Amino acid sequence: MKFLFQNKEFKNLCIISILIVTLLGCTRQFNRDDTNSGSSDIKPLLPSASINFNTDTSDVVPPLVYLLGGVALYKVDDKNDVASAPGFSGVGLVTFPAISFTANPVNSAKNMKVVTINAGQPAFCKNVVFTIANNFIYVSNPLSNKLPTMTTCTYSLTSSTFSIPANSITFTFNYTVQDWASSLGDNPDGKPSYAKLTAKRIMKYYSDKNLSDSKLDFKGQTIFDVSPFTALVKLQTLNLSDNFIQDINPLMHLTNLTSLNLFDNEIKFIPDSITKLKLNFLSFNTNSILSLSPTTYSFIKSINPDSLYGNPGTATNFGN
Repeated sequence: MKFLFQNKEFKNLCIISILIVTLLGCTRQFNRDDTNSGSSDIKPLLPSASINFNTDTSDVVPPLVYLLGGVALYKVDDKNDVASAPGFSGVGLVTFPAISFTANPVNSAKNMKVVTINAGQPAFCKNVVFTIANNFIYVSNPLSNKLPTMTTCTYSLTSSTFSIPANSITFTFNYTVQDWASSLGDNPDGKPSYAKLTAKRIMKYYSDKNLSDSKLDFKGQTIFDVSPFTALVKLQTLNLSDNFIQDINPLMHLTNLTSLNLFDNEIKFIPDSITKLKLNFLSFNTNSILSLSPTTYSFIKSINPDSLYGNPGTATNFGN
């Protein structure tokens, strides 16, 4: 044996054999690791499917859904006269229909579900219940899921077995004035919410007045939340100056408004949907508005060129 290792040719042959065995072992391990790594990163491609909503799911001015008693879903019937203000007590509202959709291929609808689009939405949105059956999306709300204020939620239809194009379903949920004034309008600590305080003020004001009145002056009434105002659909002139209002989205549902005074509030954002209103007077003076979209800026300036004085935004921020 000693003689063999002293033989130079035999010694070189042994070294080469060892190197070959080592190299083969490393190659096998590399291939095994590479295969394992790829299996965790590469997901099987899902077959494509298309969907088409047959019900309006617009997120410009989303459907206004009233939760009667905090549970049942109703809406205003656009075909009927709304002089009775159904959003006040619920009388005259109609059942909110299920959302109809078509799917292609047809069997792609089997494993679909509705999810919230982003995690930043209010907790209320995540607790709304959706059921899908026969290409209809049914919406329900548990009594324990209480609104903190009028709330807009955006959802998406997804599938675990098909790849579906990006889509969205948007709702605006609200209570009637009477429901806001009830225990539904209480905060979790039992104290009345700002929306409840507004609802009680509205009920007191209209206790001896006609709900179809076209004018309302709530100047300096310590109003923070205007959620209950969606019921007052006959209003044409509304004065809410000298209050503490931040969110004016509920007022975008008052499509008969021609005059809106929001002077001296705490408004920071003006939705583009305000351009859908047929206003001939508008004031946002002395608020906290920093910026506006070009469309909204042009709309406001066309109605009242002086309606933005007293806001922290400058001409650079407005309309750019």
